[in-house]
Amino acid sequence: MTNNKPKNSSMPSCYKLSVISHRLEKGFSLLEIFIVIGITSIIAVAGLGGYLSLRNSKSLENMANRVAADITYTAERSKAQESGFQWWMNFQNSGSVYFYLICKGDTYSAGGCGSGTQVKRVQATSGLSLSLSSGSLPRDLIFQKSTGLPVDSSGTQITSPITITVSSSAGVGPKTITINKNGRVDY
Repeated sequence: MTNNKPKNSSMPSCYKLSVISHRLEKGFSLLEIFIVIGITSIIAVAGLGGYLSLRNSKSLENMANRVAADITYTAERSKAQESGFQWWMNFQNSGSVYFYLICKGDTYSAGGCGSGTQVKRVQATSGLSLSLSSGSLPRDLIFQKSTGLPVDSSGTQITSPITITVSSSAGVGPKTITINKNGRVDY
């Protein structure tokens, strides 16, 4: 006959019950909860950094696309002499707020829209800045009537490309938009 006694038979029965009941307890220890919270925090911080970088990158890209589209729009309006007007864009900043105006008038006039009419005002997304090549703002991008080609303030066709830079204070970018002497917009 074999002995079916447990190996720990010398242990008092109250301890046996305690060991068995401890093994049957359900739940998590405080250490396990802290480990899960720590791992979750690490994953969240890594994901948030990637999300913010992507958001800033997309914001910069969207603004560059919008500026390029508005340049094309303004050049086409001037080329078509819509309403018989010449069209131009005026890039400005007021403190840390960057924006541009789309203007039209019988002839170009300096100083924002000057004696012309403001058609549209576009403000750069927060944290983004706009700059026109070789100069501080305000600066104008003028398009000749009937041809839609970029010209200087005296109406002479430009000979070197004009560059508009969209920059981010978040360390992303910059995006560069170039208008060549033939009016082609590249970015």
